[in-house]
Amino acid sequence: MADSHPIENWRPVVGYEGLYEVSDLGRVKSLGRPGWPGRIFAKTVSPTVGYIQASLSRCGKAKLFMVHSLVLAAFVGPRPRGMEACHNNGVRTDCSLANLRYDTRRGNNADKWKHGTAVIGEKCHTAKLTEADVRAMRAEWASGADCATLGRKYGITTPNAWRACNRISWRHVT
Repeated sequence: MADSHPIENWRPVVGYEGLYEVSDLGRVKSLGRPGWPGRIFAKTVSPTVGYIQASLSRCGKAKLFMVHSLVLAAFVGPRPRGMEACHNNGVRTDCSLANLRYDTRRGNNADKWKHGTAVIGEKCHTAKLTEADVRAMRAEWASGADCATLGRKYGITTPNAWRACNRISWRHVT
């Protein structure tokens, strides 16, 4: 039976040559040193941003890196000025080279809308309204309620109520 696993290519981590390598499948490994066996790192997801991260040490100092950036630097080259590391499929934990590219902030944001991962509306941790609240506010506003009253009712400021009712904010809510 033929092996269905893809061949994994390894390259030195830029700036950590001889110490660590990164693969085109998005894995990181330390290279063996005297008294220190090499190993492939377990995938660790950053609790704050949701990307795979790796802690690399050199000269007794550890530094945290996002694995997608290590993969791109090793296989594509340095990040061009004004560009960002982007995940083609929108999955932050897929650090395979086939899923990564450099693109502009505009291109990266367009991807977020396409994949449904844009932090808008209820996905925003500071949101005080739900989509149902916005629909109800707009219906009340269309029936003659004023924004000051709506703001008090929904626990937001009058200007924010006005923005939601006039589709300046919460534009994605129909």
